[in-house]
Amino acid sequence: MSPILIAIIWTIVSLAMILTAAELFTNAIEWLGRKLKLSEGAVGSVLAAVGTALPETIIPIVAIFQDITHGRLRTPESTAQDVGLGAIIGAPFMLGTLAFCLVGTTYFIAKARRKRTRMFDVKAEIIESDVIFFLIAFSIGCGAGLLKHYWTTMPLVLDWVLAGGMMVVYFVYLARTLKAGASHGHSDAEELHPLHVGHVLKESHDPRKRVIAIQVLGALGLMFYGAHQFVHYFSTLAEAMNVNPLVLALLIVPVATELPEKFNSAIWVSRGKDTLAMGNISGAMVFQSTFPISLGLIFLDWSFSPTHPAFVGGMLGVLGALAVLINLRITREVSPVVLLCAGGLYLTYIILVILQLNGVHIFDLSAGLGHGQ
Repeated sequence: MSPILIAIIWTIVSLAMILTAAELFTNAIEWLGRKLKLSEGAVGSVLAAVGTALPETIIPIVAIFQDITHGRLRTPESTAQDVGLGAIIGAPFMLGTLAFCLVGTTYFIAKARRKRTRMFDVKAEIIESDVIFFLIAFSIGCGAGLLKHYWTTMPLVLDWVLAGGMMVVYFVYLARTLKAGASHGHSDAEELHPLHVGHVLKESHDPRKRVIAIQVLGALGLMFYGAHQFVHYFSTLAEAMNVNPLVLALLIVPVATELPEKFNSAIWVSRGKDTLAMGNISGAMVFQSTFPISLGLIFLDWSFSPTHPAFVGGMLGVLGALAVLINLRITREVSPVVLLCAGGLYLTYIILVILQLNGVHIFDLSAGLGHGQ
């Protein structure tokens, strides 16, 4: 079996491990919230949100850990640095472009098939708040990379200050979200999916805390192992394809880890639950533009030129969110046409990558799009 085929198989298998572990973790965390008598708002906005965001967050964490063990922390030539940076920037980029497009496309398909007749309708104040938080946090994060590119002697303490600022933004957002959720009340009677490990131990419907803990720890172990294998084989695959791991990670990792979860949004749109569909995406955008970026600021070589592949992708994600915000400010609603057009920004990036690989110099070559260039 050829090395590239082995790399492809192990990349897919390791991704499956990560996603399976995320499901196990989220399932156990929901049961833990029930046992600790936490409100559904706290479980959904805090615990479950962490579980669904773990696949996209754990990959850069493992990449950073590998750099630490090999003594390459904050070095631009590290392959793990490229994978980590691509995963961190790629999630907000994908959410602000491809995920929005998914919602818009689903609306028009459902309308054409007459599954829904009413217009696209969202609670403007909820989505607007999420998008504003995202634009502030992600713009600061990407701007910090641009600042470090030109201010090469920028003190390390400023990285920590900016990283702390990212976390403050998220906790302010979290407090507002929990407060809004509390004002709508909770329903503790909602049925949870049976605990997965409980099926084996015959405690799926009323598991003990120790059984829940076993599933949490097992899920985290599987996720770390899967992420370790992913970073290794994904880097090998990128080298075999002669494509820079950063660009490949930016395009593929978020689609593989984040987009499947966002198909929930497509289901909700087809059922007319538009605010829920949009909130699923905009809420994820806020998390992905704060905590993972704070890790990048501290542990990665967070420095971009204006034509760096990560910076260009980040700005396209900002444009997608900005288009939605402008639409909200003008009409107090979200147009499915605007959401559909956001997908064009993702397609634009793919076209730029293809042009670069075919000799048209668009991106900063010091970041590299192909090792052979």
